[in-house]
Amino acid sequence: MQTSLEHSAQQAIHWIRRYSDLVTSAPVDQVRLVDCWQRHYSQLFLLELEAKNQRHRIICKRLLHQPDNEIFYHDGSDPLAREFEILASITASIGESPVKCSVPKPLFVVPEEQSIYMEFVEGTELDAMMRHLRHFSSRSTFLQLGQAYMRVGEWLRHFQTMTSVTNANAEALNQLRSHVRHRLNLIDTYRDHRLPSDLSVVVMSKLDELQRRVEMPVQLAGCHGDFGPWNIITQDSKITVLDFFSYRRDFIGIDVLNVLINLENQNVAPSFSGRRIQRLKQAFLDGYQISELIDPSALLMAEMLQRVCAVHGSLINRNSYFRQRMRSSRILSRSLQRLTAPLPVWTSLRRSQRRFIES
Repeated sequence: MQTSLEHSAQQAIHWIRRYSDLVTSAPVDQVRLVDCWQRHYSQLFLLELEAKNQRHRIICKRLLHQPDNEIFYHDGSDPLAREFEILASITASIGESPVKCSVPKPLFVVPEEQSIYMEFVEGTELDAMMRHLRHFSSRSTFLQLGQAYMRVGEWLRHFQTMTSVTNANAEALNQLRSHVRHRLNLIDTYRDHRLPSDLSVVVMSKLDELQRRVEMPVQLAGCHGDFGPWNIITQDSKITVLDFFSYRRDFIGIDVLNVLINLENQNVAPSFSGRRIQRLKQAFLDGYQISELIDPSALLMAEMLQRVCAVHGSLINRNSYFRQRMRSSRILSRSLQRLTAPLPVWTSLRRSQRRFIES
């Protein structure tokens, strides 16, 4: 019996043949499937086209509708078309940037298949380099990781500037609250014994109080929505960011806190050096170069969003292999502790922005 992944792979080959003129001007001699991956939210297919002895590698991403991502369809827009548009926009303007950063070049979209086709990006996934956080990993490879994180900060700063940073009032954080509420509803469906029965009430009441305390303008810009090492490719001095499915215009602190909290969660691995983790945080912030004050209450709201996402991610991974389950369990415990008695990670962020402003 043909599996869903096999059927989708055949469809991917069919559509790349049909629209091969968007990839190469020469007739296509051969299309082959190089590799494929089944993920929670998508299926990925690496295709190779051969035309006149030239090879072109293409990625097809097919979206899988999950309850987790339904919030990105609520406004009636198509996330796939939105992703294509933002990739095309960045590709068109990125050449003028002094920062060596990029996104995959989009080729075409097949709405009926919920698929987007884009050029394959060579390089190393940043997530695979996190092993250099180990105590006994070589200093030179860790320095390469630190340089990559500095460029990630540069990429994010440039991306936010390119998508135009504007000021709004505290009501602009309602979208953030909606995302937290959506995740909490999903978390409730797991009925996990480790979850406090009043988690949703506690988190939403804290968010309400924080939103009332917001006094400064809330900076809005393009928000990747899932900005972390799992969506970042590094090659030499170049950073490429993938997967803009969750893209929206939102508070600038969301992507920043996603990076910082992901790094903080690396502490659950006993073999990882806490000192090296702190150095990566600082490298990212040095690259980001905060030039304006950000309201601390708004930052705490962004932190709580990422903590809730970490809880949900831990529950999704609870049936994975043993080492991943242990890691997820520790992240779950840490995230719940922070949510019920938040210890803000934005203190380093505040120190960093003061240093840049004073200098």
